Amino acid sequence: MARRDRHPGSDLPVRTAAIAERRRNVLVDAGAGTGKTSLVVERFVDMVAPTGGAAPVPIERLAAITFTRKAAGDLRLRIRERLLAALAQPALAAERSSQLRAALAGLDTAYVGTIHSFADRLLRLRPVEAQLSPAYEIAEDDEALVRETFELLLHAVQGGTLEAELAGTPAAGRGVEAAGTLLFGAQFPLLLALPLDWGAVASGLCARGQGVADAGSMIAAVTLAAQLAKSRESSG
Repeated sequence: MARRDRHPGSDLPVRTAAIAERRRNVLVDAGAGTGKTSLVVERFVDMVAPTGGAAPVPIERLAAITFTRKAAGDLRLRIRERLLAALAQPALAAERSSQLRAALAGLDTAYVGTIHSFADRLLRLRPVEAQLSPAYEIAEDDEALVRETFELLLHAVQGGTLEAELAGTPAAGRGVEAAGTLLFGAQFPLLLALPLDWGAVASGLCARGQGVADAGSMIAAVTLAAQLAKSRESSG
């Protein structure tokens, strides 16, 4: 089915204002199929080649972020189509024509992508500030990250070094609590639901240039540890 750009007449003044606004952040809250992407495309094009007298924004200074690769590809295509349509308008002013052509030339390298790849680009540009190794890799499957977190946690607990390793991190002082939850989780499963900040423990323990485990990964790691404890108890 062909795509249709929807521009409901009832919200046209608000839509026009959202496209032209430059002094404030703009939040659009609307249901599916109401034209949110069309508004983003129009705002993007109006920023690189404004029609209302505002200063143009170089396309390399803009970021259009979405959640899936498919949506990102569609967004880039629609921006390109809109730029070409604007260039095809009759009696186009030379200044705007130049702005549109410059935007079109820079579109392939402009940042139009997923939120994940946007975060990755920032981290690649500023690895030192992010305290990450420039050689870090993105985990498409979190199973390996969960396993790494579990092994680091288990080794630190068994070696009695967990609290020392967490020193200087947001989880400093939580080592004893984390170790206790791990060691007794097999006998008392409800302890796994205690309000321990597993995200902070995981970040403090795993942010070593290889990746950062989130709270979900940490809880999964603790669950694995409890299962391991149960299996050892059964075999013993």
